[in-house]
Amino acid sequence: MAPPETVRMKNEQMLLPLWTVEIMGKLRSHNTNIYQHSVRAGFIAYALWKNFISRRVSGEQFEIYPHELFLSGFVHDCGKLYISPEILNKTEPLSDEENRLIGKHPYTGAQMVAKDSKVVADIIRGHHRFGKNGIEYPDYNLNDDARAAKERVGYSTVEQAQIVLAIADKADVAINRINGLHGVEVDDKSRSEFIERFKKEIDEGLVEEIQLINALQYAWNIGIAQEKWGDF
Repeated sequence: MAPPETVRMKNEQMLLPLWTVEIMGKLRSHNTNIYQHSVRAGFIAYALWKNFISRRVSGEQFEIYPHELFLSGFVHDCGKLYISPEILNKTEPLSDEENRLIGKHPYTGAQMVAKDSKVVADIIRGHHRFGKNGIEYPDYNLNDDARAAKERVGYSTVEQAQIVLAIADKADVAINRINGLHGVEVDDKSRSEFIERFKKEIDEGLVEEIQLINALQYAWNIGIAQEKWGDF
């Protein structure tokens, strides 16, 4: 594993804001797997949002830009800095209290970064609102922070960014559970299972199947590229 200072220099060379570099350094020390997952999620979210914008009607105004999805992916799990490694690394079922702590991390993370980027805070606050996995994530749609986001950029845009980050997050997790499998495409079974996770959001028109398919392919490609790059 590369020394922390080497990783920090790489992050700075990517022109990441200093606050992002600081958070990523803390994440890397706290839990390497979450750190590497966060970097991959940033690349996936960036690619998805660029693709998402390009598919919209010409002239439609977007106030959230691809680099903001990139940063959101990098720091989306920073709220887990307040959760002990013992809980994060636990393999047996979590207790109710441990589930509650995990469920708070999107909002805790949003509070951590709000002073540096309100847009990033808006996005990561809702990254577990979609495709839930059994843990209860409080819904912060209707609190004062969410209302402020709606006034700034329109909540539909924030919600679209949240679901793109949610997809990026879950796509990386899904791909990295396929142990030892390498190739150039995602297999049909994995693709079908992933699409099924977002059936409700597809039915409600929040996401299209093509976005989910693209997310898995981005996750696949980035995972393979990470092996070539070594540690971020």
